[in-house]
This record gives sequence, structure tokens and C-alpha cells, in this order.
Amino acid sequence: MTTKETRRPTGTLLAVSVFVVIGVLAALKMGQDVDHDLFWQLKDGERVVATHQFPLVEEYSFTAAGKPMVATEWLAEAVSFAAYRAGGYGALVALNAVLFLSCFVFVFLLARRRLAMPESLGVVALIAFAFVNFYGVRAQNWTFLFTAAFLYLADRWEEGSRSAPWTMAVLLPLWANMHGGFMVGLAILVLFGLGQARRQRRAAPLAPLALGALLCCVHPNGMTALSYPIWFMASPPPGRAMIGEWRPVNFAELTAMPYLVIIVLLLWVGFGRSRGGLPWTLLTISLGALALRGRKLLPEFCLATVVPLAAGFATRGAKAARRVLLPCGLAALGALSAVVATNRRSAGRDCERYFPREAARRIAERHAGAKIFHDYDWGGYLIWKLYPRNRVFIDGRLDPYWDLLPGDYATIIGAKPGWRELLDGYGVTVALIRPTDRLFEGLGRDPAWKLEYADQRSVLFAR
Repeated sequence: MTTKETRRPTGTLLAVSVFVVIGVLAALKMGQDVDHDLFWQLKDGERVVATHQFPLVEEYSFTAAGKPMVATEWLAEAVSFAAYRAGGYGALVALNAVLFLSCFVFVFLLARRRLAMPESLGVVALIAFAFVNFYGVRAQNWTFLFTAAFLYLADRWEEGSRSAPWTMAVLLPLWANMHGGFMVGLAILVLFGLGQARRQRRAAPLAPLALGALLCCVHPNGMTALSYPIWFMASPPPGRAMIGEWRPVNFAELTAMPYLVIIVLLLWVGFGRSRGGLPWTLLTISLGALALRGRKLLPEFCLATVVPLAAGFATRGAKAARRVLLPCGLAALGALSAVVATNRRSAGRDCERYFPREAARRIAERHAGAKIFHDYDWGGYLIWKLYPRNRVFIDGRLDPYWDLLPGDYATIIGAKPGWRELLDGYGVTVALIRPTDRLFEGLGRDPAWKLEYADQRSVLFAR
């Protein structure tokens, strides 16, 4: 047996082992932290699957009822509901673990085209740790997969593949119906199409871009599906600043460590060199600037760094790559394991475990039809448990509540001057909040409200 034949099974076993470890850690993290948006997404998916109706009009709340909506995630929501109906939350975790692993396979392929097997796995491990705050059951995971796939196709396009840009164009309508992050894919087509057009000195490379942009409009909202994400990024509404994932990166947090490491490595290797003069560096810097303003785009930035990192280390030589990427990869896997191991929360297959299940049951029994004021994070759960008999005040969908979130909701939950008048004006007769909310003290002192139920995480008041 030759040395090459001996090394191949060893390398394959190493790669499989790394991906299995990452998959298990991602699944455990998803079991620990159930995203509060999951529940309204399941309700949307149920409507699509059961009634074949797209969520184009707001129906879940009494504060924004009738408002037109952009169904940016309807297809992902339908897929999620189908998985949940088939196997509960465990099936959803498995589905999303596959999405993450598929994304990291493209990361591996991008790195492997420039680096040896162990160093490529080091890059994968570093990127996997950079996703530590994003392992959850969310529609955004489709954007992670498509972004990695588009970067791989762009790399093939750079090498001369004629089918790669057309494949991206054909995939764009599927992505556009899965998640609003499809604009990242469109941006990749724009940058690389312009780069190819400049290099070839002709406009033909822009044809896939034109087709892709046109196909993005094959959507329940038509042209609005294309214009809405542009407006959202270019002119963000005030309520977006109150959402944690849209706030700037806090580099004092331990989980921000991988982003610092990636930035330092990029600066050290000089962003690498593109074989065909295409704008890898421009794409990376652009996504990095957006990610610093809103941490929600950090995964896309990390994915965009794979080619510049791998190309930079390939230029510096195998010894430099081995000495830096292997320790970084091992440290990243260790850090990811530590984050998962130290989180003692575990919802397991019971995705409702950390939500106000008993309080919601009491509302269903005693207050059917009542208007509910509640903590922001519980709106989606109450939609899942109580709609259509009860409608919510607010939930995790930003679109209907741009003004409500920083306005009336903030006033009421903070028990600021005028909160009683606002509750009266909205006709609220039930309040489900946390014992740590300022409103808890206000309702407790108000004789018009009676405490009906309380546990460690929730308190239920009724007039």
C-alpha cells in the first residue's frame, strides 16, 4: 500500500470526526437555547401547509391587525412546520444541524482547494466556533447554507466554470422565498459579475445577475420581495436598534473571540490574493463593516473570510498554515465544547420548557378572546398556543411593530408615565410578564389588577 493510499483513509476519518463533533455540539446548543421566534414561524408554516395561504397580512396581533406583510420566510417556515409535525422539536434540531453541517462542508471545500486537509479542517473549526451565538432553529440558517454555496460557486466561476453563475441565478428565487438574506447572494453576483465584466471587457458576465434579480421577484410579494431588504438595510427603522442581534458587536464578550482571531489572521496574511482579480477582499470588508454595525451579519462575514484566509496562508506556505491553523482549530473546538458544556439549560425535545406554558393554559381556559399584554419574547409562543382565540400585543416579527416596540411597548413594560392610559386605550385585560419587569411592580400596586398566577419565570395579572 502506498503512502498516499495510507493517508487517505486517515484524512477521511479525521474529517468525519471533526464534522461529527461540530454536528453534535450544534445540536446540543440548539437544545439549550430555543429561539422565541420559532413559535410564530411554526404558526406561519402551519397556515401555509394547511390552508395554502401566504402570510401577507398581519393577523396575530390586535395592535397591527390588517397591516400588509412581506412573506420573507414563508417557504422555510413551511419546511420547519412539516419537520415539526413529523418528529417534534427533535426533527427540527436534526434538520437545522444538517443545514449547518452542509454550510461547513462548503467552507471545507473552499479551504481545501488551497490548503492541506488538516489545515482546512482548522478553518472549518474556527468558523464553527464563530457561529456559537447562532446555533438555533431559525430560518436564517438557510441563508448560511446558501451563502457558503454561492461563495463556492463564485470560486468555481473564478476558475472558469461557465455554469456557476447561472446556477447562482437559478438558486436565487429559492433563497428569496426561504429568507430575506438572499440579498447577500445577489451582492455576490453583483460584485463577481462586475469583476468578470471588467476583466473580460464585455457585459456578458452581467447576464446571470439580470436573470437572478428577475427571478427573485418570483415570490408572493413580487417586486416588493426585492425592494424590502434593500430598504431594511439602507434605512433601518428605529425599532431595529432595540433588538439584540442588530446591535453592534461587543468585543468584551467571550464569544466575540473568534471574530477577533479571524480579523487578526486576515490582517496578518494580507487577505490573500485572488487568482482572477475578483473582489474577495471587497466582499469581505463590506460584510465586515455591516457586521460591526449589526451582529446578525457576523456569520456571513465569517464565511466570506474563508477564501482570503486560505489564499493568504497558501501564499505564506505550508509550515505557516500548519503552525497557526491547527492550534486555532483545536482551540476553537475546545472553546465551542466549553460553551456548550457550561450551559446547564437543556430543553431537549421539549421546546416549550422555558416558556410560560402553565400561564398560557390558564389564559386559554379563563380569558379566551381577551387582549393580552406580555413580555416581548413571549409573543411568538402565545401566538402558537392561543391564536386565533386570543391575539397578542407584539412578537418577534419586526415588520409590524417598528414604532410600537420603542414606543408604547417600552412605555408599558417599563411602567413609565402614561402606562395605565395606554393599557386602557388598547383595551388590555390580561398581562403576562416576568417578575423582573418594571411593570410587575406597577400592576401589583394597582387595585384594578389582580394577580392570578405566578411562578419563577412568569406572572399573570387580570383586571
